[in-house]
Amino acid sequence: PGHGKGKINAAFAYGGTKLMVQTLENLLGTRMDHVVMVDFEGFIKLTESLGGVTVKNKTAFSSHGFDYPKGEITIAGEKALWFVRERHSLPNGDLDRAENQRMVIKAIVAKGLSPEIVANPTAFTGFISGVAEHVTVDASLSDQTIRDLAVSLRLSPSDIHLLQAPISR
Repeated sequence: PGHGKGKINAAFAYGGTKLMVQTLENLLGTRMDHVVMVDFEGFIKLTESLGGVTVKNKTAFSSHGFDYPKGEITIAGEKALWFVRERHSLPNGDLDRAENQRMVIKAIVAKGLSPEIVANPTAFTGFISGVAEHVTVDASLSDQTIRDLAVSLRLSPSDIHLLQAPISR
């Protein structure tokens, strides 16, 4: 709103979190109650605090000194970061990168909200608080609110569906 047409992520560049939320709410026709942002260092620590996440890699590639073979791989730390940032080595460039990002997000959410993590207050607090210095949340989102929400969701990995918005070339 107020900046014409562009990529969705341009909203963040133009107006920060507020414009990003407004853009997404208008586009999707739904209200966003909370926002969580994780910086690169937080992403590294998040994947490390979970002991890594496992994804199915479609395309073998290398990036920044890390090798990612085709098939099931477990990644954490900087290796996970470069997995989700790489696009040049992938056949469909940014589209493949976005797919890798979705796979890793799903793996993080699935593992972070797994019964063994959520049911263990120490593990769950470590998962949430361990990256707190690198995570930005809105003022009404406390650790307890996050824990209560996570427990109430009772998600399994099959409940999580991430989609690619339609694009035109």
